[in-house]
Amino acid sequence: MCSEILITILCFLTIQCENGHIACSSCCTKLGNKCPSCSWPIGYNRCRAIEKVLESVKIACQNKQYGCKEMVSYSEIKDHETTCTHAPCSCPLTSCNFISSAKQLYQHFRSQHADSAVLFQYNCDFTVTLNEGDKFLVLQERDGGGLFILNNETETLGNLVSVSCIGPYSFGKSYYNLLAKCDGNTLRLESFATCTQGQADYSLSSVYLLIPPGFFGSSGQLKLDLFIERHDQSPGCSERSVEAA
Repeated sequence: MCSEILITILCFLTIQCENGHIACSSCCTKLGNKCPSCSWPIGYNRCRAIEKVLESVKIACQNKQYGCKEMVSYSEIKDHETTCTHAPCSCPLTSCNFISSAKQLYQHFRSQHADSAVLFQYNCDFTVTLNEGDKFLVLQERDGGGLFILNNETETLGNLVSVSCIGPYSFGKSYYNLLAKCDGNTLRLESFATCTQGQADYSLSSVYLLIPPGFFGSSGQLKLDLFIERHDQSPGCSERSVEAA
Protein backbone atom coordinates (compact mmCIF):
# COMPACT_ATOMS: atom_id res chain seq x y z
CA MET A 1 0.00 0.00 0.00
CA CYS A 2 2.84 2.42 0.84
CA SER A 3 4.44 1.82 -2.56
CA GLU A 4 1.17 2.51 -4.33
CA ILE A 5 0.69 5.80 -2.44
CA LEU A 6 4.27 6.84 -3.22
CA ILE A 7 3.82 6.07 -6.90
CA THR A 8 0.55 8.03 -7.03
CA ILE A 9 2.33 11.07 -5.58
CA LEU A 10 5.38 10.75 -7.81
CA CYS A 11 3.28 10.33 -10.95
CA PHE A 12 1.96 13.86 -10.43
CA LEU A 13 5.44 15.30 -9.81
CA THR A 14 6.94 14.49 -13.18
CA ILE A 15 7.07 17.98 -14.72
CA GLN A 16 9.73 20.61 -13.99
CA CYS A 17 10.68 24.12 -15.08
CA GLU A 18 14.12 25.11 -16.36
CA ASN A 19 15.16 26.00 -12.80
CA GLY A 20 14.48 22.43 -11.69
CA HIS A 21 11.32 23.09 -9.69
CA ILE A 22 8.79 20.26 -9.96
CA ALA A 23 5.00 20.39 -9.99
CA CYS A 24 2.08 18.18 -10.84
CA SER A 25 0.34 18.43 -14.20
CA SER A 26 -2.91 19.55 -12.57
CA CYS A 27 -1.26 22.57 -10.91
CA CYS A 28 0.53 23.49 -14.15
CA THR A 29 -2.77 23.68 -15.98
CA LYS A 30 -4.41 25.82 -13.29
CA LEU A 31 -1.45 28.22 -13.23
CA GLY A 32 -1.30 28.62 -17.01
CA ASN A 33 1.83 26.46 -17.29
CA LYS A 34 3.84 28.73 -15.04
CA CYS A 35 6.04 27.39 -12.28
CA PRO A 36 4.42 28.00 -8.85
CA SER A 37 7.90 28.66 -7.38
CA CYS A 38 9.53 31.02 -9.88
CA SER A 39 6.86 31.71 -12.52
CA TRP A 40 9.04 30.36 -15.33
CA PRO A 41 7.32 28.36 -18.09
CA ILE A 42 6.66 24.81 -16.99
CA GLY A 43 5.06 21.76 -18.50
CA TYR A 44 7.48 20.86 -21.27
CA ASN A 45 10.43 19.36 -19.38
CA ARG A 46 10.35 15.80 -18.00
CA CYS A 47 11.69 15.30 -14.49
CA ARG A 48 14.24 12.56 -15.09
CA ALA A 49 15.02 12.14 -11.39
CA ILE A 50 11.41 11.36 -10.53
CA GLU A 51 11.18 9.00 -13.50
CA LYS A 52 14.24 7.11 -12.21
CA VAL A 53 12.61 6.79 -8.80
CA LEU A 54 9.44 5.42 -10.43
CA GLU A 55 11.48 2.86 -12.36
CA SER A 56 13.11 1.61 -9.16
CA VAL A 57 9.88 1.21 -7.17
CA LYS A 58 8.52 -2.35 -7.11
CA ILE A 59 4.80 -2.97 -6.74
CA ALA A 60 2.72 -6.10 -6.43
CA CYS A 61 0.75 -7.46 -9.36
CA GLN A 62 -2.99 -6.79 -9.18
CA ASN A 63 -3.46 -10.57 -9.33
CA LYS A 64 -1.74 -11.03 -5.96
CA GLN A 65 -4.98 -12.28 -4.39
CA TYR A 66 -5.10 -15.03 -7.01
CA GLY A 67 -1.59 -16.30 -6.31
CA CYS A 68 0.83 -14.05 -8.20
CA LYS A 69 3.91 -13.31 -6.08
CA GLU A 70 5.72 -11.09 -8.57
CA MET A 71 7.00 -7.66 -7.54
CA VAL A 72 7.38 -5.62 -10.71
CA SER A 73 8.76 -2.16 -11.41
CA TYR A 74 6.15 0.52 -12.03
CA SER A 75 7.21 0.96 -15.66
CA GLU A 76 6.74 -2.76 -16.39
CA ILE A 77 3.59 -3.54 -14.40
CA LYS A 78 1.20 -3.18 -17.35
CA ASP A 79 3.25 -5.54 -19.52
CA HIS A 80 3.43 -8.06 -16.67
CA GLU A 81 -0.29 -8.01 -15.96
CA THR A 82 -1.03 -8.53 -19.65
CA THR A 83 0.85 -11.84 -19.58
CA CYS A 84 0.26 -12.84 -15.95
CA THR A 85 -0.84 -16.48 -15.66
CA HIS A 86 -2.73 -15.71 -12.44
CA ALA A 87 -5.33 -13.49 -14.11
CA PRO A 88 -8.79 -14.21 -12.62
CA CYS A 89 -11.11 -16.66 -14.38
CA SER A 90 -14.69 -17.44 -13.38
CA CYS A 91 -16.36 -20.83 -13.04
CA PRO A 92 -18.24 -21.63 -16.27
CA LEU A 93 -21.35 -22.77 -14.38
CA THR A 94 -23.72 -19.81 -14.00
CA SER A 95 -24.88 -21.11 -10.61
CA CYS A 96 -21.34 -20.80 -9.20
CA ASN A 97 -19.60 -17.51 -8.33
CA PHE A 98 -16.09 -18.92 -7.85
CA ILE A 99 -13.33 -16.71 -9.30
CA SER A 100 -9.60 -17.41 -9.15
CA SER A 101 -6.57 -18.21 -11.29
CA ALA A 102 -6.97 -20.83 -14.03
CA LYS A 103 -4.96 -23.30 -11.92
CA GLN A 104 -7.18 -22.86 -8.86
CA LEU A 105 -10.30 -22.91 -11.03
CA TYR A 106 -9.24 -26.28 -12.41
CA GLN A 107 -8.95 -27.69 -8.86
CA HIS A 108 -12.25 -26.10 -7.87
CA PHE A 109 -14.08 -27.65 -10.80
CA ARG A 110 -12.54 -31.05 -10.15
CA SER A 111 -13.60 -31.04 -6.48
CA GLN A 112 -16.96 -29.25 -6.73
CA HIS A 113 -18.32 -29.99 -10.22
CA ALA A 114 -16.68 -33.23 -11.28
CA ASP A 115 -19.93 -34.61 -12.68
CA SER A 116 -20.40 -31.57 -14.91
CA ALA A 117 -17.32 -32.08 -17.08
CA VAL A 118 -16.25 -34.35 -19.91
CA LEU A 119 -12.74 -35.64 -19.15
CA PHE A 120 -10.18 -35.85 -21.93
CA GLN A 121 -6.42 -36.09 -22.47
CA TYR A 122 -4.31 -33.81 -24.62
CA ASN A 123 -3.27 -35.22 -27.99
CA CYS A 124 -5.83 -38.04 -27.79
CA ASP A 125 -9.12 -38.34 -29.64
CA PHE A 126 -12.26 -38.45 -27.51
CA THR A 127 -16.02 -38.38 -28.09
CA VAL A 128 -18.65 -36.08 -26.60
CA THR A 129 -22.42 -36.26 -26.87
CA LEU A 130 -24.00 -32.91 -27.71
CA ASN A 131 -27.71 -32.26 -27.26
CA GLU A 132 -29.17 -29.93 -29.83
CA GLY A 133 -30.26 -27.48 -27.10
CA ASP A 134 -27.05 -27.49 -25.03
CA LYS A 135 -25.49 -24.04 -24.79
CA PHE A 136 -22.09 -25.43 -23.85
CA LEU A 137 -20.22 -28.42 -22.46
CA VAL A 138 -17.26 -28.18 -20.07
CA LEU A 139 -14.21 -30.21 -21.08
CA GLN A 140 -11.57 -30.93 -18.40
CA GLU A 141 -8.11 -32.25 -19.20
CA ARG A 142 -7.30 -35.25 -16.99
CA ASP A 143 -3.77 -34.29 -15.98
CA GLY A 144 -4.24 -30.70 -14.83
CA GLY A 145 -4.01 -29.23 -18.31
CA GLY A 146 -7.01 -26.96 -17.99
CA LEU A 147 -10.67 -26.39 -18.73
CA PHE A 148 -12.23 -25.91 -22.16
CA ILE A 149 -15.69 -24.96 -23.35
CA LEU A 150 -17.50 -26.58 -26.26
CA ASN A 151 -19.77 -23.72 -27.34
CA ASN A 152 -23.06 -24.44 -29.09
CA GLU A 153 -25.49 -21.89 -30.57
CA THR A 154 -28.70 -22.87 -32.30
CA GLU A 155 -29.54 -20.91 -35.45
CA THR A 156 -32.02 -21.31 -38.30
CA LEU A 157 -29.51 -23.13 -40.52
CA GLY A 158 -28.29 -25.42 -37.74
CA ASN A 159 -25.95 -25.46 -34.74
CA LEU A 160 -22.78 -23.37 -34.58
CA VAL A 161 -20.10 -25.18 -32.58
CA SER A 162 -16.63 -24.04 -31.50
CA VAL A 163 -14.08 -24.65 -28.70
CA SER A 164 -12.51 -22.11 -26.33
CA CYS A 165 -10.06 -22.39 -23.41
CA ILE A 166 -10.74 -20.95 -19.95
CA GLY A 167 -7.62 -19.05 -19.02
CA PRO A 168 -5.67 -15.80 -19.44
CA TYR A 169 -4.72 -14.72 -22.94
CA SER A 170 -1.08 -15.50 -22.16
CA PHE A 171 -1.93 -19.22 -22.32
CA GLY A 172 -1.70 -19.08 -26.09
CA LYS A 173 -3.94 -20.93 -28.52
CA SER A 174 -4.53 -24.68 -28.48
CA TYR A 175 -5.14 -26.43 -31.78
CA TYR A 176 -8.27 -28.55 -31.96
CA ASN A 177 -9.94 -30.83 -34.50
CA LEU A 178 -13.74 -31.21 -34.40
CA LEU A 179 -15.51 -33.94 -36.39
CA ALA A 180 -19.24 -34.57 -36.90
CA LYS A 181 -20.59 -37.62 -38.77
CA CYS A 182 -24.06 -38.63 -39.94
CA ASP A 183 -25.14 -41.29 -42.46
CA GLY A 184 -21.80 -41.30 -44.24
CA ASN A 185 -21.52 -37.50 -44.26
CA THR A 186 -18.64 -35.81 -42.47
CA LEU A 187 -18.11 -32.24 -41.28
CA ARG A 188 -14.73 -31.15 -39.91
CA LEU A 189 -13.31 -28.03 -38.30
CA GLU A 190 -9.60 -27.51 -37.61
CA SER A 191 -8.93 -24.33 -35.66
CA PHE A 192 -7.39 -22.83 -32.51
CA ALA A 193 -9.19 -22.45 -29.19
CA THR A 194 -9.14 -18.82 -28.08
CA CYS A 195 -8.82 -18.01 -24.37
CA THR A 196 -11.71 -16.63 -22.32
CA GLN A 197 -11.77 -15.62 -18.64
CA GLY A 198 -15.36 -14.80 -17.71
CA GLN A 199 -18.79 -16.32 -18.08
CA ALA A 200 -19.82 -13.47 -20.36
CA ASP A 201 -17.01 -14.48 -22.72
CA TYR A 202 -18.08 -18.12 -23.03
CA SER A 203 -19.61 -17.56 -26.42
CA LEU A 204 -19.09 -18.57 -30.00
CA SER A 205 -15.82 -17.53 -31.61
CA SER A 206 -15.55 -16.08 -35.09
CA VAL A 207 -14.55 -19.54 -36.37
CA TYR A 208 -17.10 -22.34 -35.92
CA LEU A 209 -18.53 -25.51 -37.42
CA LEU A 210 -22.06 -25.25 -38.84
CA ILE A 211 -23.91 -28.53 -38.18
CA PRO A 212 -27.26 -28.91 -40.06
CA PRO A 213 -30.30 -30.04 -38.01
CA GLY A 214 -30.38 -33.37 -39.85
CA PHE A 215 -27.15 -34.47 -38.14
CA PHE A 216 -28.95 -34.56 -34.77
CA GLY A 217 -31.77 -36.76 -36.03
CA SER A 218 -34.95 -37.53 -34.11
CA SER A 219 -33.05 -38.07 -30.84
CA GLY A 220 -31.76 -34.51 -30.79
CA GLN A 221 -28.28 -35.78 -29.97
CA LEU A 222 -25.02 -35.91 -31.89
CA LYS A 223 -21.70 -37.57 -31.09
CA LEU A 224 -18.70 -35.40 -31.91
CA ASP A 225 -15.09 -36.57 -32.19
CA LEU A 226 -12.64 -34.10 -30.69
CA PHE A 227 -8.86 -33.76 -30.56
CA ILE A 228 -7.20 -30.99 -28.55
CA GLU A 229 -3.48 -30.32 -28.68
CA ARG A 230 -1.79 -28.39 -25.92
CA HIS A 231 -0.17 -25.22 -27.20
CA ASP A 232 3.21 -26.11 -25.66
CA GLN A 233 3.14 -29.66 -27.05
CA SER A 234 2.91 -31.31 -23.66
CA PRO A 235 3.57 -35.06 -23.75
CA GLY A 236 0.59 -37.34 -24.09
CA CYS A 237 -1.01 -39.71 -26.52
CA SER A 238 0.49 -38.63 -29.84
CA GLU A 239 -1.17 -41.17 -32.10
CA ARG A 240 -4.61 -40.35 -33.48
CA SER A 241 -7.02 -43.09 -32.41
CA VAL A 242 -9.91 -41.98 -34.62
CA GLU A 243 -9.18 -41.98 -38.31
CA ALA A 244 -10.65 -39.15 -40.31
CA ALA A 245 -13.25 -40.24 -42.80
